[in-house]
Amino acid sequence: MNEEAAAINLEDYDIDASFVDDYSVEEAIISDEYDGLRYEHGYSVADQWAEEKRDAIHEWMRRRDRKAITDHLRTRRQPMTTRTLYPTAIRLLDNHRDTVKTILAYEADRRVNTANLPEGWHRYAVRANDGNGANDTFENWVWVDHMNDCISREDVSGMLAEQGGMVFEYAETDPDEPPIDMPEAIYQR
Repeated sequence: MNEEAAAINLEDYDIDASFVDDYSVEEAIISDEYDGLRYEHGYSVADQWAEEKRDAIHEWMRRRDRKAITDHLRTRRQPMTTRTLYPTAIRLLDNHRDTVKTILAYEADRRVNTANLPEGWHRYAVRANDGNGANDTFENWVWVDHMNDCISREDVSGMLAEQGGMVFEYAETDPDEPPIDMPEAIYQR
């Protein structure tokens, strides 16, 4: 940016930041002030003033956009915080309480935003049905009676959708299965 552009003072041009956001540049330039200059000094003076005002508005917009980009990059450079999630085996049961499938999942404790999950991970929800845990269900999504979310690399969403959710039990987890670190961003809406 050259010295002259850096020295532009928007107050000299009577530019209000909210006004520039709410209206187009052309609407900001066509004003009573422009009409007054045109009647008093002619078109050349009014047009020169309008050109200076247009340049000042564009410079203000460039600075605003540069600041927005800089702020965005600054937040992206902050160190990524992670949360450690511990493995648990979940045994999905049919209506006769027979095991249909056992999956390895990680309890996320609260709602997870699927848009922020890494590639290959799936989110499931646990619904508390009666308070004692015996009839809790494992589902694709839960609005009411949500206990927590789990994430897994295994895709059982089709089976859960077909069954309308499944009763489950916690199974014995392999003690050699390590915990994982997930970015805190998985919780951001």
